[in-house]
Amino acid sequence: LPALAEAGMDAAPVKKALASVQAKFDKFHHESDDYKKAQIARELRLETMIEARVAVDAAEAECPAHIWPLATYKELLFLDANQDANGNTV
Repeated sequence: LPALAEAGMDAAPVKKALASVQAKFDKFHHESDDYKKAQIARELRLETMIEARVAVDAAEAECPAHIWPLATYKELLFLDANQDANGNTV
């Protein structure tokens, strides 16, 4: 979120997504019935996290790379292509 603020971007979609993930985690941790817990875990993984990823991916796509604090998909996939013989990023 600080990177979005630094870039002057609207962080509301990401904040909403994070709140949704947190609410589902809280629901999971407070549920005592194992079957219901499994249902919540499924929703968290297959629905809530996917929705959150859409918001974060959109933010990452718009945020300037020099501000975004995490490695991009390209950097992760081609990590070895971005390093010299000593492992330093080039």
